[in-house]
This record gives sequence, structure tokens and C-alpha cells, in this order.
Amino acid sequence: MKNYGKTTPSTKNSSEKQQKLDWEREWRNEWITHAPDDKMITFCDKIAKYLKEKKLTTNQIRNFFSEVVRIKENGILKNRTEFLMLKPKIAYAAKRAGEEGAFVFQKIMTKAIELTYEAENDQKLQERFKNFHALFEAILAYHKVHGGK
Repeated sequence: MKNYGKTTPSTKNSSEKQQKLDWEREWRNEWITHAPDDKMITFCDKIAKYLKEKKLTTNQIRNFFSEVVRIKENGILKNRTEFLMLKPKIAYAAKRAGEEGAFVFQKIMTKAIELTYEAENDQKLQERFKNFHALFEAILAYHKVHGGK
């Protein structure tokens, strides 16, 4: 029997897996370790649109962004532990939401947090945190542009 363009569960799952793999291939550690670039902006636009489509709300993103802003204001060097604690908080929130968008957001933010935190000295930590903040800010802004509520 022909499918005629209908999405079966197995077809849908394989295309979603392919999208995830594409995003993972597009990710560049250099956005955190060195500096954001135009490819990061494109990535943030794409991921934000996907997160919106997968029902991740702006409030869910803002909950973490407000903590990042607080850490930025107080200084990352004074708030290393609070920054690292974002990983379990995001994991808990993703599990609680139970939505694919929340899990994708968790994966991206966890990778960015880890790359930031593993800086070899205080100066590098500050630079990486600045890049982390830029990545996060771009995702939040594009999520809103794409109609995130």
C-alpha cells in the first residue's frame, strides 16, 4: 500500500533523528571557546524555530536566562558553582516538561555550560561565559521572533 505523503510514526521518528544529527553536526565548540560568528547566529535561528515548533515556551527559556543574567551581573568568577548548577536545573526542567524541545534545549545548553566551565584560567572563563551568554541570548531572541510565547 502506498503512503501518499502521510507520515507514519517510523518515518516521523527517522526524520526527527536526522534533524537532531544535522544540528549536532552544525554545532561548533569554537562559538564558546573562541567567539561567536555568523554560523552561530544561523544555528541559533534554526534551533529557536525548532524549539518553538516543539512547544518550548519563552518562560521555560527565560527561567534559565534570568539566572545567567544574575550570574553575569555578579561575575562568573564569584558564581562558578551557581553556573555549574544550571546543568541539573535544566535537566530537571526538561524531564518535568517531557517535551522534545525541552530535551534539545537541555542538550545544547549542557554542552555550552561544559565548554564554558572547563576553561583553563579565570580570563578564559570570563571570555567563554561572555560567548555562552551571547549564544543563549540569540536563542531566546530568535525564539521570540518565531512566535515563542
